[in-house]
Amino acid sequence: MEAPLPEAALSRKRFSLYEQVMSNPAQLLWLMTILLVAGMIIIPTAYLAYEAMFSGESISLAPAINALTTSRARESIVNTVIYVVGVTLISLCVGVPLAFLVERTDISPLAKAAVRLTVLVSVITPPFLLTMAYVTLLGPNAGFINVALRKLLGLRGFRGPFNVYSLPGVLLLGSPRSIAMTYLMAAAAFERLPPELEEVAAITGASRARVLRTVTLPLIRNAIFGAALVSVSTALAAYGSPHMLGYSILTLRIREAMVRGNFPEAASISVVLTLVSLVVLLLYRRSISKGSFATVTGRGYRPGLFTTGRAKYILGFAAILYGLLAAVLPIGTLLLVSFFRTMGYGFTAGNWTVANYLYVFRDRFAINAFRNSILLSMGAATISVLLTIVIGYITVRQRTRTSSMIDYISVIPLGISGTALAVALIMTFTNQPFRNLQLYGTLTILLVCYVIRFYPVALRPVQTSMMQISSDLEEAGRSAGATWGGVTRTITFPLVKSGLTAGWILVYLQSLTELSASIILRHIGTDTISTAIMDVWDGGGGYQAACAMAILSMLMVAVIMGIGVVVLGKSFMKVVGSGGC
Repeated sequence: MEAPLPEAALSRKRFSLYEQVMSNPAQLLWLMTILLVAGMIIIPTAYLAYEAMFSGESISLAPAINALTTSRARESIVNTVIYVVGVTLISLCVGVPLAFLVERTDISPLAKAAVRLTVLVSVITPPFLLTMAYVTLLGPNAGFINVALRKLLGLRGFRGPFNVYSLPGVLLLGSPRSIAMTYLMAAAAFERLPPELEEVAAITGASRARVLRTVTLPLIRNAIFGAALVSVSTALAAYGSPHMLGYSILTLRIREAMVRGNFPEAASISVVLTLVSLVVLLLYRRSISKGSFATVTGRGYRPGLFTTGRAKYILGFAAILYGLLAAVLPIGTLLLVSFFRTMGYGFTAGNWTVANYLYVFRDRFAINAFRNSILLSMGAATISVLLTIVIGYITVRQRTRTSSMIDYISVIPLGISGTALAVALIMTFTNQPFRNLQLYGTLTILLVCYVIRFYPVALRPVQTSMMQISSDLEEAGRSAGATWGGVTRTITFPLVKSGLTAGWILVYLQSLTELSASIILRHIGTDTISTAIMDVWDGGGGYQAACAMAILSMLMVAVIMGIGVVVLGKSFMKVVGSGGC
């Protein structure tokens, strides 16, 4: 047994470690970044948990239990379960077959292109904008389609036959982004499938349907499971569509509690929602861990296509119909309504105007909201990329347990809903010692929120770019006498600029239309595009002005997407399609 070191030796050892860190700028930067990232997650979470469990002068679970057992809370919990299960099932039942049609069948190239474009639109378009469109189309009273059907079919009354506010409407309008993410994961799995086992099954006399059922689908079961978890996570964090359709789920319940000033209730629901989301994130991370999808290995052959015979045209039409319903119809509706004078006169000749766009360009509230969103998005994207450079370098180049832990901690924000994070930040910056910073009610707290929420989105493209670069280049630079900063500036930066650019654009796009956290954190003068659209839609300017703002925000997204394609080429579309994950 070794003798304990004397106090003087321990002091020298501690000092030498401190001296080593302080004398190495790279290690100091790594340490500061790690502490910053960990603090951004741990500190707000701790304040949130404290608010949920603090009762008088003691810590207790009673406040959380009381908040979660009220009749309204129980209703929201049941609604959330129904919503999550329904959206997940719809996503799997639509996304996986679509991926199979595009990747493994001989339907027309036009149909395949329509599906791919629709998926991209669904990924980058906030669900609440699509909901706005379908409210104008399928609203039970004045929805354009319902009005037309009542006239066509001679139906009496002023409601129906469709009702977008029903449970099927809520679930269907909550599914487009989840369907798109499910499609992307399933399509990638179908594309990677080696053909050998399918060919063997076919040689033994198995029908195409049996090969699909007994060979193909089992080979991608992990991808399907991962897609289901992504759908669950997305549904748990949903806010915009349920809010517009009046369907009370936990995220809406959080905001209602905050509006009433019931912080313990908001914190309690946020803690529960966060814990469930983190469990889902953990399961997802395990499902995509190394080897989870490597059920079999192949030699790079592309799987053969299933011939669909006469059904080819029916299936192709179904694929195009998906594109029409999920992208063309809602976006076209928003565009047309944005030129209406009044909703009541519909598509009549004298009901067209550009006044709604003039309102957006002249109204101080709208101008301020657009300016805030642009500034916040640019700031969040820039800070996120700077963080991911260091985090990406540590997790890719430093293969240790510590780096693996940092990699996991870095993606935790993906499992926290925007509403829960907003509540956590309010608890943090309205209590000491952070209260002295006076960030609550300012744009800065929104910037902090966006960085925490979206820097993991930028991390994956940066990590992927670094993985594609041999460490020999950096070692050669250091051997020539260059410092870590010099190597990073002259070698690493230029080689990973595509990943940095893609990460910046992804965070910018996500921040530009963020709603769930912004609607809780906003204050007088700090509205964003999304919160402004919601306010105008709810009566601050009318459906037409809200649609005009929605179209302008989508144009801004399209411009940034176009810049990304010009700068990075087709590879950027794949990165956007994957959501940066």
